[in-house]
Amino acid sequence: MPEPQHPSRPALITIDVDCMHGHTAKHRAGRRQRGREDRCIDLSYQRWLPRYLDLLAELGLPSTFFLVADFARQPGNRPFLQRLVAAGHEVASHSLTHRIELCTLPPEEKAREVIDSKKILEDLTGQEVVGFRGPGYAFDADIARLLLENGYLYDSSVVPGYLFPLYKKVRRWFDPLVSGQAIVHPNAPPKVARVPYIILEESGRRLVELPLNVLPLVPYPFISHVFTGAKKFRLMYGLIRKRTPLVIHALHDFEFMNCGHPEEYVQSQAVDAVAGQDLATRLAMQRYILTTLGRERQVVTAREYVRQVMETATGC
Repeated sequence: MPEPQHPSRPALITIDVDCMHGHTAKHRAGRRQRGREDRCIDLSYQRWLPRYLDLLAELGLPSTFFLVADFARQPGNRPFLQRLVAAGHEVASHSLTHRIELCTLPPEEKAREVIDSKKILEDLTGQEVVGFRGPGYAFDADIARLLLENGYLYDSSVVPGYLFPLYKKVRRWFDPLVSGQAIVHPNAPPKVARVPYIILEESGRRLVELPLNVLPLVPYPFISHVFTGAKKFRLMYGLIRKRTPLVIHALHDFEFMNCGHPEEYVQSQAVDAVAGQDLATRLAMQRYILTTLGRERQVVTAREYVRQVMETATGC
C-alpha cells in the first residue's frame, strides 16, 4: 500500500472492534449490558473482520483498527492480526478491556487501560501504537495526560456538540431506575471543536484530537450503523463534507455480522439498526460508501494524517 503524502482532502476509515462487549440489549422492561464473551471475540476476528479486510483489499484502501488489547491477544486471533499488519493497516488502542466506565475508574485502573493496551498491541503486531479511542467514546483530562505521557500522538474519542453528552446523562439517570444498572457513563464535555485540534501540548510533545464528525446545527453523530442505506449516507455526507477538513467514517465490527446465520447473530440494540438488511446488502452499501470516499478524498490512516499534516502545523 503506497505511503500517502500530505492529503489535501483527507478521510479516515476507522473501525472499533468491540466484540459486542458493553453493547446493550433489551431485557424485559429495561436494558442490560453485555459482558465479555469469548464466542463474540472468535466471531469478530474469524468471521466479521475478515469480510471487512476483503473489502478493503478489493478497493485498495487503508483503515485504522481500534482494538481492545485483551481481546486481540487471544491465540486464535494471531492469523488475522498478521494479515492486518501485512496489508498496511494501522492498529490503535481501544483500551485494555473495553470498560465503558473508563472515566470513573480509579487512577491506577485507568492508567492500566491506556498503558497496558499500548504495550500488548505493540508486542502482538510489531507496530507502534500511537492512537486511542475510548470505549463508549470515553475521554477526559486524565486520559489525555496519560496518552501524552505514554507516547500516543492522537485521540479520537470526542463526539462534539450537546446531543451525545445529553443522551449519556439522560440514560445514566434513567437506566438504573428501569434495569438496576447504569448502562452508559460520562464522556468528554460538549463544548469542543468539530475540527482536529491540539488538545494537550507539553515539553515539545503534542496530543491531537480527531473528533468524530457530527451534523451541523443538530450534532447527530456521523457513525456508520446509523446509515440504513446509501440514500441516508449521501444526505449525511453531503451535510458534513464541505464543513469539515477531515471526514471520519466510523464503523463497528458487528456491521459485518451475518444476522441471518444463527451461529453468528448476536442481539443488541446497535445490531438491531442493521439487522433488517442481509449481509450482501450491507456489504454492497459499505462498498459504495468506501468507493465514494476513495474517489472524492484521499484516504489515509489516522497515524499518517497526524504525522504528516498535524505535527507539521503550528496549530490545528
